[in-house]
Amino acid sequence: MKAGQNQTRSAVISRCHKSTSAREVRRNRGARGDRPKQADQLARARKLAAHQPRIEPETWARVESRLRQEWSPAQITGRLKLERQSTLSHQHSYQHIYADKRQGGTLHRSLRCREQRRKRYRSDDRRGPLPNRISLDERPAIVDST
Repeated sequence: MKAGQNQTRSAVISRCHKSTSAREVRRNRGARGDRPKQADQLARARKLAAHQPRIEPETWARVESRLRQEWSPAQITGRLKLERQSTLSHQHSYQHIYADKRQGGTLHRSLRCREQRRKRYRSDDRRGPLPNRISLDERPAIVDST
């Protein structure tokens, strides 16, 4: 917030609600008040902390090796919990496997069961009218006789 401006004016300039601006000032204020450099350092530290990977690469390597041994993601999760290695859910393992598949990987081939296909219940035709189509009433009589 620039010197000499109140929080309402600062919120208008930054195009956010005044309570959001007040919360940010309160969040970044140190023991000696509102200091821009300190606020910037705090924001950068939060940004770095937010992008730390939740699961370490060694854990993913362990998961991938067991997948290749045809373990199920649920079995891998249970084993990791027993060994107190990591708290990884089986669903997170599936997300990792399918992300690998989208990137051209082969982890999905090691699964015991294939990914289930979901039936589409949409019944309405979304194509719209076909251009240059001939009506059934206008078709030749020879077509009806066969």
